Amino acid sequence: MDVNVPLGFGAPGDLNPPPSSPGSANPNPPKPATPIGLGAPLRPLSPKQGGMLQHMKVCKKWPFPRDDKQKPLSFQEKREGKSGSNVLVVANYSEERIRLALTRMIIIDELPFKFVERQGFQEFMEIVEPRFPIPHHTTIARACMKIYSSEVDILRGAFVGQRVCVITDTWTSIQNLNYMWGIGRLFTITVDNASSNDVATDYVKKKTKERDSSILGGEFMHMRCYAHILNLIVQSGLKSIHESIAKVRNVVRYMRASPARFEKFQECVENEKIKAKCLLSLDVPTRWNSTYLMLDCSLKFVRAFDRLVEGCKEKKTNKVSGVHG
Repeated sequence: MDVNVPLGFGAPGDLNPPPSSPGSANPNPPKPATPIGLGAPLRPLSPKQGGMLQHMKVCKKWPFPRDDKQKPLSFQEKREGKSGSNVLVVANYSEERIRLALTRMIIIDELPFKFVERQGFQEFMEIVEPRFPIPHHTTIARACMKIYSSEVDILRGAFVGQRVCVITDTWTSIQNLNYMWGIGRLFTITVDNASSNDVATDYVKKKTKERDSSILGGEFMHMRCYAHILNLIVQSGLKSIHESIAKVRNVVRYMRASPARFEKFQECVENEKIKAKCLLSLDVPTRWNSTYLMLDCSLKFVRAFDRLVEGCKEKKTNKVSGVHG
C-alpha cells in the first residue's frame, strides 16, 4: 500500500473513490452495486411477467429455483375407525378435490349453504389457499344434491338381494316425496305406538304379502319402538308428582323468558358462589330424560332461587314503604 495515500481516499481495494475537483470528469465512473445473490442489477418488470412471483419462477439467476414437477409431501392423519398410522401422500393443488371436501364439510357439520359467503370463512381461505375460487351458495347446494344422489345409488346397490329392517316415523307433509327408494324386501318396520303408524304398517304388510316378499306373511313385521314405550312408562309414573314438576317447569320458563331476568338470576348464582356447569333447561314431553335433567339442574340452583325471591320481596317492601311514607 502506498503510504502517501491515506486510507479511504483512493487506496487500492478502497470502496470510496477520491473526491473529484470541480470541473473535472471522472474517466472511470463507479459502477452501481450488484445485489447479492442475483448477479445483476434489478430491472423493472414488464407487464407480461405478471409480478415478482412470476418473475422468480423464470429468473435463471434466482438462487432458489422451483421445480414444478416435484410435488410436496404431507402426512394424512388417520381417520376415525381406520387402523394403521398416518399416511404419506402427495399434496398437490386440485380445485375439484377442494370443492368436494368443502361440500362434504357442509353436509357433515350441518352448515348452511351461505356459510361459504361469510367473511370469516373467506378470510380463512385467502390464507389457506388463495388460488381456490370460493363457489356461490347455489353451487354448493347443487353439489350437495349431487352427493346425495350418488349416495342413494350406493344404498340401492347395497339393498339388492337383501332384506332390510326399517326404523322410521310418519308425519303429515305438504310435499309428495318418497324416501323408501324402491325397497321391496322388508324384514321388520320399527315405529312408535301412534295409530297412524299402525295404518301405514298394515298397508305395507298387505302390499308385501301380495308380492310374496315378506316372511310368514308379515305377521311379525311391525315392531314397537322400545324407547317410545319406555317414555310412556316414565311419563305415566311422573303423573303422581305432576304438580311439583309443573312448578319447577314454570320457574325455569319464567327465568328463560326474559334476558334481563336471566341476567339477574346469574348474578344471584355468582353471589351464592354456586359452581355448576349446567344451565337451566326445559324438558321435552317426548324425552323423559330431559325432565330428569331439568329437575337435576334446578336442584343445584335452589339457593339462587331463594336469593332472587328475597331480593324481589325487599324491593316490593321498599316500594310499598315509599308510597305510604
